[in-house]
Amino acid sequence: MTLSRRIARVRGSYWPVVVGSMAVAALVGLGAGLGGVGLMAAFGIGAAETLAWPRVVRRLGRRIGLQHQRQLEEALAEGDDETRRRLAGELDEYYRALGPRAERQRLLARGHAHASDESWGEALAVVGKIDREALTPAERASHDNFVAWCCAHAGETARAVELARAAVASADGATKPYFFGTLGTVLVLDGQYAEGQTMLNIAIALGGPRWAQAVRRYYLGEALAKLGRHDEACAEWQQAVTIAPRSRWGRRAQERLSAGPPPAYR
Repeated sequence: MTLSRRIARVRGSYWPVVVGSMAVAALVGLGAGLGGVGLMAAFGIGAAETLAWPRVVRRLGRRIGLQHQRQLEEALAEGDDETRRRLAGELDEYYRALGPRAERQRLLARGHAHASDESWGEALAVVGKIDREALTPAERASHDNFVAWCCAHAGETARAVELARAAVASADGATKPYFFGTLGTVLVLDGQYAEGQTMLNIAIALGGPRWAQAVRRYYLGEALAKLGRHDEACAEWQQAVTIAPRSRWGRRAQERLSAGPPPAYR
């Protein structure tokens, strides 16, 4: 069942729940000889459920959304592109169903889907349609962090470093691992290997899902290799393979390990 259908089923259960609760209350009241009191109780329950229902739907929607996110993260960790694309399509369908009020979320989700396919130009074009100035400070930091990641991989490393530094300055507890990971990665891609190593170590220490840790370990290995510390680089690549061997970054780390040490300088 798709994400939008699961949430629609929750919404569609409103009337059955309300009417069923009212009927039970009325029957219990009448059976107990309460007459009009039972009917009043039934309507009172119906009114209370009507007032509470939007909050219930929001909570269930968030729970379903978190389950969807966990499935997406598992697909990234397993390198399961077919499942990842299906989940991204479901998310796009869900945001489309919500209409204009969810357009920003839909564009951001589409941008992430393009980035997962390493279509950096397409990702930047999609999120470029988002009005950055209309975002809250926290939303703007997340937006800039994502743009920084895409820019760095598209070759715009100087812009990426500037955006990633600003995002880290606004990071909170939940976003810190990702923002430091992005900053570390873009610094490595910009040739600032020593500082990139420091930022990536911070991100790794802060923790995160398997796929994210594999990405950080891979780029930390790249930084260490550029600094001439090949044994340490291999240890980080091996960590990436151990954490998420089937992920894109785990596979790339294995390729780096299989390539052997760089030729000696002559």
